[in-house]
Formats: sequence, structure tokens, C-alpha cells
Amino acid sequence: MVSFVVWDHEAQVRFLHPRPNIKMGSLKKFNDNCLNLSELQNKYKFEVLVETGCFKGDSIDFALKNLNLKHIFSCDIDEEYAKFCQEKYVLESKVFIYNKSSEDFLKSILPVLEDEACILFWLDAHFFRTFFPNYNDIDYPLETELEIIFEFRKNKKDVVLIDDFFMYENDNNRIRSPKKSLGSEFLKKYSYKRHLFHKDKKYLLLINNDN
Repeated sequence: MVSFVVWDHEAQVRFLHPRPNIKMGSLKKFNDNCLNLSELQNKYKFEVLVETGCFKGDSIDFALKNLNLKHIFSCDIDEEYAKFCQEKYVLESKVFIYNKSSEDFLKSILPVLEDEACILFWLDAHFFRTFFPNYNDIDYPLETELEIIFEFRKNKKDVVLIDDFFMYENDNNRIRSPKKSLGSEFLKKYSYKRHLFHKDKKYLLLINNDN
């Protein structure tokens, strides 16, 4: 006898540990407000999405419905969000969710993807220390994430999308981590072509080796 499990999305959301209603960025919001991702895929031919910070799977939902992808890899350092997405996509054979920091996740997954000519990266693993006090030392991981991506992918033509880039601008003092000096100077050491989107610098698009 075959049994079926009906997954109740809204009920599962209510069981996540209580936090304020955080407004998260997503690939859908970028697509709707900035740049059509299907057109971007037609141009750069990526077939794999690598996401850091899955949250409740909003970007994965969009990618499954709107992009022609072979695989989707995502992670979340928070065990409850990772488990939530693992259960949500248990029947999606192309989706892989890991409960890891973005640093450990990228180091483990990128060697497996070395033959991919182009990958779409969605970097959204930052978080507010108020909600995740156990991870204060890695609350703003973008610089480390790019170092790892460039180490493994410097000769590839990848598309890198960064959510909430304004967090790394030097004038953004209200949420700056006391443990590190934030800023975007670290981008200068890479050969990415840069495009800022949205009036508040919310999104940054990086294209590697785009001649």
C-alpha cells in the first residue's frame, strides 16, 4: 500500500520559533523589481542555482516555477529553517538543502560543481544578531562567501546576486556588527562586472569574466 503525506505549509510555518515578521528578499522580488531572470538565464545559460540562506524557500519556489534548472542547492545555518525546507522539498529531486553555515556549505558543494560553466548564486545568508545570538561571528558572511566562490570559480562565467547589499555600505551604521568593520571595499579585488539595482542599493549583480 502506498501512503501519501500531505504537507501543510502554513501549519509548519507556525511551528517555527517565534520571531518578528522579517521581510526577506527573494529571487521573485529581484525578478519583479529589477531584472527578468529568465532573460538572464537565456543570456548566460546557467542550469544550477546555489543559494545561501534558504529561510522558508521563497527563492526556491520561484526558481522551480520560472527557471529551467538541473539542480538547486541551498543552506541555512538555522536548524529549524533548514529542516523546514528539507521537509517542504522532500519530493523535489533537484533540490538539496543543507543545515550548514554558508562558508561550510560553499566549500563542500563547489568542488562537486566544477564542471558547470555558469552558476547562478543567490547570496542571502546575512542575519540580524538580535534573532540569532549564537552566530555573532558570522552574521555578515558576504566577504567570505565571495572569497570561496572566487577560489573555486575564478575562471568561470558566473552570475552572482547579492541581497541587501546596502548592509555593507560604509554609511550603514545602524546594523553594523561591533566585531568587524563593514564596507564594500573587498569587492575591488575581484574582476566582477558590477550592477547595482534598486534605489536603496538593495541588490548587487556581479558577472564574472563577462567580456
